[in-house]
Amino acid sequence: MLNREGKCDDAFTMVAKIPHITEVMAKNTAYYLYERAKHVFGEAKRVHDFAAICRDEAMEQEEKISKLG
Repeated sequence: MLNREGKCDDAFTMVAKIPHITEVMAKNTAYYLYERAKHVFGEAKRVHDFAAICRDEAMEQEEKISKLG
C-alpha cells in the first residue's frame, strides 16, 4: 500500500511473491523500493523518449542527433 508521498509503508507486502525475495532482503540491510522503482521507471521513460525521437519523421536528422546526444 502506498502512502500519500507515493512510498510504500510495507515494501515486503508488495514484493512478497517475487521468487527469492527473502534472500534479496537478507542481503540488503536497506531495501529502497520506492527509489529502485523510480529509477526503473525513469530509465523506461528515457528509452521511450529516445524511440519517439528516432521515429519522428518530421524532425531533421541533425536535430535528432542533437537531441539524442
